[in-house]
Amino acid sequence: MKENSLFRWGEVLWKPFLNRHNEYSLENTPYCPNDGCRSLLGIWATTPAWYCHSCQKDFPFQKNQGADHSLAKMKFEGFKIQDWEVYSLDLPPTKIGARDSDENYWIEARITEKGGRKLGVVYFGENLKEQGKKDYSQVFVELEKEEVRFDKSNKNPNILLCKLEAHFKKSKITQDIHK
Repeated sequence: MKENSLFRWGEVLWKPFLNRHNEYSLENTPYCPNDGCRSLLGIWATTPAWYCHSCQKDFPFQKNQGADHSLAKMKFEGFKIQDWEVYSLDLPPTKIGARDSDENYWIEARITEKGGRKLGVVYFGENLKEQGKKDYSQVFVELEKEEVRFDKSNKNPNILLCKLEAHFKKSKITQDIHK
């Protein structure tokens, strides 16, 4: 959030301030949305509206004075956290994963989450002394969407596999690579 920002909601502007907990909150009374004004709005006792004494213009309440402030604060709280990483509490707190190999190949599988959704990731490749990004494949299994895709910046899985098959609750994906 940039300093000296105003937030529009309900046809009026709301000004953030740092509270005693050093967190941003919104002032109780909004400001005029007109570009040349920005005056603190008042309230008419007879009509359900914010009133700008400078512009002599009414801005109707969305609900009522208290509800408008509460709703603006809820929207503002959502704005403050919109870019936060989402972690799923539906998944176990530890990573689920397995790894195995033989003299020629290795495989590793994990179930993780991204953006609050469960995601399976399967890594596999040939056993090499030095393992670069183009030496192994990554296959992503979108569990909720029932989709399978791979990372194009890694080795194409078609080079190492003959067949790729994923079984989901409602569907099955089969890709015969070398037909």
